[in-house]
Amino acid sequence: MTSLNQDLAATALCETCRGEPTNMLPEDVDALARDYNETLSSLTNCHAPLKTKSVRARASAPWYNSEIDAAKRLRSKAERIWRKSKLLSDFNQFKVKRNRVTYLMNEARRTFYTNFIKENSNNQGKLFRAVNKLL
Repeated sequence: MTSLNQDLAATALCETCRGEPTNMLPEDVDALARDYNETLSSLTNCHAPLKTKSVRARASAPWYNSEIDAAKRLRSKAERIWRKSKLLSDFNQFKVKRNRVTYLMNEARRTFYTNFIKENSNNQGKLFRAVNKLL
């Protein structure tokens, strides 16, 4: 923090503020606001520069649904409670929620691929592409 304080002390804003406050005229307020914004921006860019991150948008699985999403949130909540309390009863609640999420995901996958196979039973190309994606 000392280098930030040193840089701040060396700015024109601090030099202006060291003068007598009674000498500042009302039109100086705009200049002070501009100096304040410039000082804050330059110090922020120097000590905590803006970093850009690229995040890839991943398509969700075709079988994933809102019921699974809600169950996963409940599972995470139960896990946080268990990790905080370390009680056996909370651990058992977490396991129940975990098993429910696993069941819902397996059931959704099974239903999706069963329907997919039924719908595309006469199109071997689509079936083999789906199998290759799974492998």
